[in-house]
Amino acid sequence: MMLRSTCLAVIAAFLILLPCSGWGENPRIDVKDGDSFAIRTSHGEKEVRLYGVDAPEWDQDFSEESKALLTRLLSRGELKIEPMDVDQFGRTVGVVTADGRCLNEEMVRAGLAWVFTRYCHQPFCRQWYRLQEEARTAGRGLWSAKNPMPPWEYRREEKAESPGSKTGEKTVFSGLAPYHGNTSSRVFHERDCDQYNCKRCTANFWTRDAALRAGYRPCKSCNP
Repeated sequence: MMLRSTCLAVIAAFLILLPCSGWGENPRIDVKDGDSFAIRTSHGEKEVRLYGVDAPEWDQDFSEESKALLTRLLSRGELKIEPMDVDQFGRTVGVVTADGRCLNEEMVRAGLAWVFTRYCHQPFCRQWYRLQEEARTAGRGLWSAKNPMPPWEYRREEKAESPGSKTGEKTVFSGLAPYHGNTSSRVFHERDCDQYNCKRCTANFWTRDAALRAGYRPCKSCNP
């Protein structure tokens, strides 16, 4: 059965929509990377971050392809944003559609953005994880690489290696999967959990749903 877009359902559930036409005349879109952009008008600038997805950093593989895709998607039809949050930089974090297509979803479908495990907790995120798994299986975009590194992990390593870090040493992670499952207890843990690298945590899962389908239970401590 074909997966239906979740974005239309999300937008229908809310009343606050922000079409570009409401932000002044001749809006200009400046794409920063594959998950953020700015809308500039005569009234000022609005910075937007795609909710629940994380695109490659500018110096990671596939960053240019990711940025190019978002640029193309944003140029199609009326732009609408469903605000979900405001991040630490003051950007509107939202679900974005253009011509009725959910751009957050399209970036994941194309394999040019990851589902942002730590922040994607809405019910529709489950479908995004399925789309990510499909992209990984098909080897689309960044999934064509042998061991693609999630951007949040890349940023963490960059921070650990920066001159201002306490150790100045590179952070080492065991495996790239967002979740590790304990083959004995059948409990799975997220990357930041103390039990992520336990002795029997050798089952790797790229999505939460994949762990659940394999019969694993979420850790009660980290609540993945």
